[in-house]
Amino acid sequence: MDLLCDNMVEEILVRLPEEQHLRRASAACRRYGDIIRRPGFATRHRELHSPLLSGGVVLHGVRRRCPRVDGTAAHVRGSYAFFLPAGAGDASASSSLELDLAGLLPSPTDRELAYLLSTGAADPDAARRSVFIVHSSSSAGLLLCCRGYVNPVHYYVCDPVARRCVALPELPWPPAFDKSGMLSVAAGGFQVVLFEKRGFAHGGGHLDLEVFSSDSGEWAAMRIPRPQDLAGFRCFAPPHLRHDGAAAYWLGFEPRDRAVVYGAADHSIRLIPVPRRVHDPSALNRFVGERRGGALLRYAHFDAAEFEVWDTIDATPTRWALVHRAALKDVVARSPRAVAAKFVHGRIVRHIHHHDANWNWCSSFKLIGFDPVHDDDVFLFGATNGSGCVAAYSLTLGKLSLRCKIDTADGSSSLCGCDMFPYVRASTTSPHADIPGIVCTNA
Repeated sequence: MDLLCDNMVEEILVRLPEEQHLRRASAACRRYGDIIRRPGFATRHRELHSPLLSGGVVLHGVRRRCPRVDGTAAHVRGSYAFFLPAGAGDASASSSLELDLAGLLPSPTDRELAYLLSTGAADPDAARRSVFIVHSSSSAGLLLCCRGYVNPVHYYVCDPVARRCVALPELPWPPAFDKSGMLSVAAGGFQVVLFEKRGFAHGGGHLDLEVFSSDSGEWAAMRIPRPQDLAGFRCFAPPHLRHDGAAAYWLGFEPRDRAVVYGAADHSIRLIPVPRRVHDPSALNRFVGERRGGALLRYAHFDAAEFEVWDTIDATPTRWALVHRAALKDVVARSPRAVAAKFVHGRIVRHIHHHDANWNWCSSFKLIGFDPVHDDDVFLFGATNGSGCVAAYSLTLGKLSLRCKIDTADGSSSLCGCDMFPYVRASTTSPHADIPGIVCTNA
């Protein structure tokens, strides 16, 4: 090693798999320590060895009870997230990677900290850690995050591999509690769109947006009138978002089997048909998203007895073909006993053929999304006795594999489709280095 130049030694050291190996090498001699402490070395090492490079999903949304400053209590979502690598098979919770979202962001300003304390943060430390994912742009390897779940006004675009982020200007309008949004990236810039739930989702006449463009560096308000064919549309859930930030999909209660599509490129909204759902009085155990590659859509629904998956036939999302159907009793029979027990109570099996009479009962399987790397896997969430677990259902094998367990301090848990974020990062190089703002802040 002494005969090699410093650049060659750096190429060797950056390939050491663990940070503890770097610490040992740094202590071995002064030369190695100087190389490891070079500007940019730590970033290269993280990018080269980050588990996020393999692709998978980020889960974020376990509910916790958080006391407010005035002593009252309110349900807010937990401020932690974890990453599930794609294709982990029967791996348990030990295979997941916890993400330090607060470590990606700069420390909140005094003004921001005061605002977070006024909207439900228990103390300054909780306020600093109250970071939530809004959307992931898997094609760009970036996350859209906000600080605070109740009425957020502070948003950030983050690169979790290179651990860089840019803070967007404070939202200039009074925020709504139910806020969802999407991040789209194009050559030389990015766009953030936030959706207001009020009005459009509850039968109003318009869709309100707040749009940030990296070109202008400012937020702009936008109102899209409701087309005539959307009269009477009602939806009470956040939209399902395309991984690349190109579109958002609302699945509504009325009309029965239609979805509203918002296009980010031209800020348009339209109505498309989706397959007729199986019987589920809640109408919420459904999911629509993109297949791997993004060209075609996939739709799935699950009720107490049956599970179906449909794919679009071509790039026009109006023609659907049934690609998989399974009965719950067959899924339970094929799955390992321990995994099936996590998802199916004894009474559910007894009521499989009686769900029509039990009109207000919903399946213990909650559909939360699709694997962005392997089209064969569909992710499901189930809650049992104050804890939850996530399983991947294989369309080929027709059985479940346990992927992770979710436990909360107060014995409650919740997860839905808006809490699952597909993430794919195909390159170890820093993507979109020319996007304004992305490289300016190092968390």
